[in-house]
Amino acid sequence: MPQKIMKHKDFAFRYLFLIPVLLLLFNDASSQGLNSNSNVFIRAILPADSTEAFIYHTLNPPPGHGVLLYRSIAGDEFELVDPDPIMLSFDEFTIIQRAGDDYDALLSAVRRTDALSAIIALRQNQPLANLQTFLSPNIADVLARRLIDPEPPLNRQVTYRVEVVDDFSEPIGMEVTGTFILNPYKPEAPSALRIKNLGHNLRIEWTYPVYDPQRDDMVISFQPHCVSEIGDQQQEHQPSPTLRTLQTTLFISSIPTPENGTSVKCRVAARTFAGSMGEFSEEALIRIESVDPLPLATDVTVTQTGGFTVNVEWAISIDDRVSSYKLFRSEYAMEGYELIATLPHGTRNYEDTVSRDKTPWFYAIMAVAKDGSEGELSQPGFTLVRDLTPPSTPENFTATPQQDGTVLLEWRDLNPADDLWTYILLRVRDNPRAGPSWSQINFDTEVTETSFTDPGEARQGLAEGDFYRYAIVAVDHSRNRSDTVFTRIQIPDLTPPQSPSHIYVNQNDGYRVSVNWSVSPDGDVVGYRLYRGDDDNPPTSKEPHALLPRNVLNFLDEEVVPGMTYQYRVTAVDSAGNQSEPSPVAEIMVRPANPPANVRNLRVEWTGSREAGGNGQRNGDGDANGNGTAPGVTPAAELFWEPVRSPHLAGYRIYRSDISTGIYEQVGQTGKDQTRWTDPDGAAQRWWYKVYAVDVAGVQSRLAEPARRP
Repeated sequence: MPQKIMKHKDFAFRYLFLIPVLLLLFNDASSQGLNSNSNVFIRAILPADSTEAFIYHTLNPPPGHGVLLYRSIAGDEFELVDPDPIMLSFDEFTIIQRAGDDYDALLSAVRRTDALSAIIALRQNQPLANLQTFLSPNIADVLARRLIDPEPPLNRQVTYRVEVVDDFSEPIGMEVTGTFILNPYKPEAPSALRIKNLGHNLRIEWTYPVYDPQRDDMVISFQPHCVSEIGDQQQEHQPSPTLRTLQTTLFISSIPTPENGTSVKCRVAARTFAGSMGEFSEEALIRIESVDPLPLATDVTVTQTGGFTVNVEWAISIDDRVSSYKLFRSEYAMEGYELIATLPHGTRNYEDTVSRDKTPWFYAIMAVAKDGSEGELSQPGFTLVRDLTPPSTPENFTATPQQDGTVLLEWRDLNPADDLWTYILLRVRDNPRAGPSWSQINFDTEVTETSFTDPGEARQGLAEGDFYRYAIVAVDHSRNRSDTVFTRIQIPDLTPPQSPSHIYVNQNDGYRVSVNWSVSPDGDVVGYRLYRGDDDNPPTSKEPHALLPRNVLNFLDEEVVPGMTYQYRVTAVDSAGNQSEPSPVAEIMVRPANPPANVRNLRVEWTGSREAGGNGQRNGDGDANGNGTAPGVTPAAELFWEPVRSPHLAGYRIYRSDISTGIYEQVGQTGKDQTRWTDPDGAAQRWWYKVYAVDVAGVQSRLAEPARRP
């Protein structure tokens, strides 16, 4: 027999019951998976029809960030499940691809028409984002909130940690941890299923145990499935899922009533937040008989108009049998409705006042005929009544760097809200080229005092020398926000830069010294300080010889004296004035540009000194001993030369050889003012002599003419 499947997807109605389901999620969410911030938790499930465990979390990664999953079995060290993070994407194609069949539902939930604005709106509404995470695995993927463990441990304690990382896979300090014992799980089947013919619709009712946070059955919704049959024709009907609510055991769905004579049988199964289905209930059967119902009231909308006042509107029926309307109100979508007003036909709206903040109020309309017969209760409209008054704006917001690298934030609140929930504190590195990327620094902590210490990026402090902006906004329990207040600071730079690793010196163009050094690798270096010392004054860090900008790595020292030895060291200086350790010492002796002039007019004479008993008189060319000196006189060779005129002259060196072209050895030296020297061994033979001028650097004249005594 031919079959046709009818899927009834009323998206507006599908999200009608978000708040009660949200309360169900937040009521416990498995105490082992909660953080100190009750809006951040983690849940894990191993469906019976799967070999993989699914881990859901409610962290809100910043744009451009992702999440990594870690696992610890029975208290062992954490291991990375998958090295590739699940990245949060703002690409329209990726959002649509991940949302899949739930893309239209996503747009409907946030009342947007395009993917990008929808994901932004959803992320800004944390309660709704948390709910969507557990209603749809696809939406959880869009928010980067669903991870998979392909090899989960069975019947053993396992702890999962979800960690937010940047685009370099570095953690930013956002994480959530939960401990579970995983076993294949399938929800139990609903019971007491029955079908009622209300004329326009078939009402499908069933019961399910009230949610117990201690056992956490993980059921988030129910999926009815019906088949209508008339003759040899069959038609399948699949209504939208019915969402589970707190403190409710009776659940309702509906399908359009088929033609008279049709048999309809239905069954329903529970669905977990991971999308896995439980066993179907027993079937219920109904045969359609003729019914002429009153028209169903439509287009019921509820709007908060101010304070705790709401306005209920609906479309007027044109059926002339309708004489009035009954207006009902409840805190629950499926039950507990009480009559609050009976209104004449033609009334389009009703203004109601409620008493409790943060409560979802549901309103439904029933048409009443002139004979007093009542029609079916309409689909409800609802609003979440909340306080719309924002808290006062913090004042005198300051940020003070501390010695341990943290930043103390302080402010004043002259009129704090009675229902203050927290102060939201944000931080961004002030880098115009990178653009703003604010991070909430108290994402896991509710702050109600007027001070907070920022531990820095990944709790490792903040970058020295960088500028940061902070923002603060007060938020009450109704999520009303004050104006945002900003402040800006620079983190003190207390760490000196690295010193240049190498320094080189050489003499350049006569009486100048060229000093060169390697660059400091630190990026905030603004200049260099050059220190010079000599034989009497070593280089110190007190008085620099020269100050150079960061782009200059050399210096030409023209204030040097030939013959002096100089030592040089360089330090780097950063933008905060911190000075590095000195570089290694480079030493150089300054030499004159040219050697001294040659010694001229060297002459050697025979001379002697009188010994005791001698008369010191010469005896012609010789004496009785044949040595050319008088008896008692010690013979010697005495050298004379013209003085050399040089501003850097240090003295003279005297060399001697036995032949004029032989190898000369130094035998003496004199000061620069002494141009006479006596060789006491000069009588041994007729030596050849050379005299060289020597400058203050030890450089001697190039040439010397040999001479000996006649």
